[in-house]
Order: sequence, then C-alpha cells, then structure tokens
Amino acid sequence: MAAPGEGEGLLAWRIERLREAGFPDPLADSVARDARYDLHQLLGLIDRGCPAELAARILAPLDGEPGPC
Repeated sequence: MAAPGEGEGLLAWRIERLREAGFPDPLADSVARDARYDLHQLLGLIDRGCPAELAARILAPLDGEPGPC
C-alpha cells in the first residue's frame, strides 16, 4: 500500500520531467496524470528530436479511461 502523499510526489516528478523535456505546462500536466503514457518512451522520442506534441500523439493510448498516476 502506498504511503499518504506518495502518489502526489510521483505525479509532481512526472510533471517536472516532462516540463524539463520541453512539454508545455498543460500537456505535461495531462500526460503526467495518465498512467497509460510511458514516460521513458516519451522522453526517448524527445531525445531523438521529436516535438513534445507529436511524441504525446504517437504514444497516446488508443482506448479506455485514463489511469491515475
């Protein structure tokens, strides 16, 4: 079982990593909150020169409800 506040810490970390990689704030926030996105794959695409918006579209989940991070 996760400790209280642990999920918020992970979410904040994911948002910060995406912002540091060049994601605009609204996109970083929405992607970080959806556990279906693989953060490492997103950052890998960014490292290869893919724009943030395109990386998010490439790795966007195809269906289902967003899972909490």
